[in-house]
Amino acid sequence: MDIGIAVEGNERLGVNYEGIWRVLKYVTQGLLDRGNRIHFYCLARHSDEVAGFIDNYSSQGRPQLHVVSDPRLEQEEFENSLDQESGELLADLIMLAGPKNSVWLNPNPFWRATRYLPGFKVSMFHDFLIADFPISYINEDWAKLLSELEAASEGHDHFIVLSEYVKKRHAIETCKIPSEKLTVVTTPPITYDNNVLVRDKIVDCDRSALGHHLRTSLKITLGKWLGVRERELFFHHTANYPYEDAPYIFISTQNRPHKNLRLVAEAASILVRQRFNSIPVFTTALIDIKGQSDLEIYLAREHLFGDFASVGKLEDTAHAIMYKLAALTVHPSSFEGNFPLPFAESVSMGTPCIIPYSEVYKDFIPEADWKFVFYQNDASNLANKVELVCRHRDLFLKEQKRILKRLQLNTWDKCAAQYEAVFEGCASKKALQA
Repeated sequence: MDIGIAVEGNERLGVNYEGIWRVLKYVTQGLLDRGNRIHFYCLARHSDEVAGFIDNYSSQGRPQLHVVSDPRLEQEEFENSLDQESGELLADLIMLAGPKNSVWLNPNPFWRATRYLPGFKVSMFHDFLIADFPISYINEDWAKLLSELEAASEGHDHFIVLSEYVKKRHAIETCKIPSEKLTVVTTPPITYDNNVLVRDKIVDCDRSALGHHLRTSLKITLGKWLGVRERELFFHHTANYPYEDAPYIFISTQNRPHKNLRLVAEAASILVRQRFNSIPVFTTALIDIKGQSDLEIYLAREHLFGDFASVGKLEDTAHAIMYKLAALTVHPSSFEGNFPLPFAESVSMGTPCIIPYSEVYKDFIPEADWKFVFYQNDASNLANKVELVCRHRDLFLKEQKRILKRLQLNTWDKCAAQYEAVFEGCASKKALQA
């Protein structure tokens, strides 16, 4: 089966760190391993980034890349998706660029071009819980979002959703997508055991060597990601911190309101100011010392920038080491519709991870194990949980490895087989209707 993927996005796609791309990599690798052919189509402005993404596939099977170009699309600035006119233009260019595909897989329902392509179209339903977090959008943005999702529903034949909760609460109740157009496919854990390129670089290294590699990498990436003010504040601290010897909390996320970083900052303030537990927080979220986000305003007011620092966007090996050397990882968001990816990444590197209790996450873990994973979603409870994990780190890690092993019963091969069944079943149904 030939499966096409039409890529959209703004100036930078974020293929190395955005969750949607990490999941897409393993889904499509599984489809390739099952004998399917994958074709990526992208604009010239994105070709280097997508080509680098494809280089990380196994040598036994890789997607084909088809680059299309038009001055009207290369020069204009877009948000994360094209407008209707540009989406139709990209679809026309794609039809001239490569083979006719049996099915189109759209990683993002807001990407428009797939809607205008001929053939059977499946979209991965977004992984965030819009119905539970309308406060993340101002009124007009909320209406626009629901309108976009209605258009996406009309433009796709089927949707793959991440959990029964997302299917019922978000796809059906909020977005009014008919249940017959929805299939639940749970995303398996992504661990660094899966990433041979990273694993082999660090498996035999001692902590001193890992710390040296991390500091060397940070001196490069910090200069790339941080502005002048941020480099002045963070560079010396983060590029020289003794990660292999001194404890720290790591958070792999972004600086967006629904990521709940403000709560972690409040917990950090409790630990540092009230309990004199000076364990710093390092995060991949970009922080501006004069920024106006809720997090940045709070950090400035409480003078916490030295205790809560940004390491910018990390390359894969540095990202894995950051997990490996941390005392623990915190995933503060309950905005995702699947079990958080950082849990598996962290535990596979030998570091416990705690996440907030939510109606979605609880369905993945037996109630008897909740105490080893969840914290109640307020600053004081989080501070308490951090101290508890630090005191009983070996116990938490042992129990979380057991939990991860159970989650890994859901394999990427099984996941790919479910995608394949959706493609085949719905394509057959459409053929009968023709």
